[in-house]
Amino acid sequence: MTSQPTTILGLRILPPIAFGRLGSSDTPMDNYSVRHDPNDPLGYRHLAGEETFLVDPTSGHIVRSYVPDTLRLRDGGKIRPVSPFLEVWAITAADRMEPLTTSLLAANGLTAQSVVWTVQVKNSKVVRRTADPKDDVLAAPKPFNDHGNYELRGAAANFTPNSAISLGWVRYIRPTPEFPQIRLRFTPGKGGVYGPAGQNDPSVPPANRIYAPAKGVGWYGWRNSDANGKQKTPETLGPTLYAIEAPAPVWINQGDIVSRGYLDDTCDGIVTVSVTGRPTLTATARIASAPHNFVLDSGFPRTLADDLEQALLGPTVDPNEPHEVTMQRTEEIMRRAFETVRFMNVPVLNNNLVKGRPNLADNMPVNDAIDARRPSEPAVATENTDTLAVTRLHQQVLTTMRASVPSWFVRLLRQPEEIGDLTPLGRRKMPALMSGAEGRYMTLTRRQISFFRKAAESALFRPDGSKDVK
Repeated sequence: MTSQPTTILGLRILPPIAFGRLGSSDTPMDNYSVRHDPNDPLGYRHLAGEETFLVDPTSGHIVRSYVPDTLRLRDGGKIRPVSPFLEVWAITAADRMEPLTTSLLAANGLTAQSVVWTVQVKNSKVVRRTADPKDDVLAAPKPFNDHGNYELRGAAANFTPNSAISLGWVRYIRPTPEFPQIRLRFTPGKGGVYGPAGQNDPSVPPANRIYAPAKGVGWYGWRNSDANGKQKTPETLGPTLYAIEAPAPVWINQGDIVSRGYLDDTCDGIVTVSVTGRPTLTATARIASAPHNFVLDSGFPRTLADDLEQALLGPTVDPNEPHEVTMQRTEEIMRRAFETVRFMNVPVLNNNLVKGRPNLADNMPVNDAIDARRPSEPAVATENTDTLAVTRLHQQVLTTMRASVPSWFVRLLRQPEEIGDLTPLGRRKMPALMSGAEGRYMTLTRRQISFFRKAAESALFRPDGSKDVK
């Protein structure tokens, strides 16, 4: 009796969202994990090398797999890019997924060339401001099933003829008997600065001066207000996110600022893989690039990953999640908060006097005074903002939380609808002294807050209704 060949019922791409970090070296960053010492939970995290693939730059196949002994962020003084792999998995039963390999393809009468990739990425930072479709930067190479290294050349109608921004590269990794799995690699751009044509700006290399709208009016010298002072486009992000002409900072002239016309090579977009069988099966994933992270041994209270987790899984934690798992989640958030405070200058961010003089730093109290005409005063009592004392406070809170989360702790967390609360109490809620993407006080995601709420409730009553006697 012979067994039936495994049938491919559907596809998935793992991870569904992959982030590449910009770099200028031709050698991708080695794989690594970030760990904390359970005996020193607030100590510096340790980086450990993990399985890494070495890809042949000519043929596109994996030469070998290794675990690096030493992690280097630079190669010859240049930043090594983080270049993630997307792996294709086959659904072979209602409750089973397995890696899509050349053997599985062959069992279904297919080959590696039956796999076709389609990639489309954009940089929409400029069109986000100007609302001019000619400013939208798009890279969309033709679908491919070979193993070449395809450049993502981002073009826009307002660029000079035949010019483009290099948004990175994608490559269908050539499968081999030793490494038969179907994979695509995304290598982000090199972190270049692009700008207007005809301008002798030393910050923009001559070859990168490519922005030249036909009518001569566009992103270069763009103002966010018209002649009557009316805002041109809806602003949900602060104007500090793009380079402006002096005078700076941006609150000079009440935000009526002039763009320097810079563009960068970050991007995000969609990767689609298709297997041309009967029927044709497809799966999609997102890729994105961002500036490099050099604080690898620390985290931040709220990250893009937290927002994506909330978008995928919802604003509340599963009520049936084990108490121990919820406690691990809350402890991790507090650890990240501690790590952030550890490299903050808390007195300056609180707007304390600096050497007896008023503090004109870019901090939240100063922004409150400019944006909302609030008196320029520290957010919390100056005697309570010694950095060492604040870090010790976080240590004490984490130690207490390892036993349980007290119910009153949730009241200290700023709710998302409270980011504009500039009362003394509102400004002191956690996370304190930090700005969110809206330019107002930072808040954790609703999902993160639900972890603390569930942990506090579970400290009193277990999900089965029994009382916690710890």
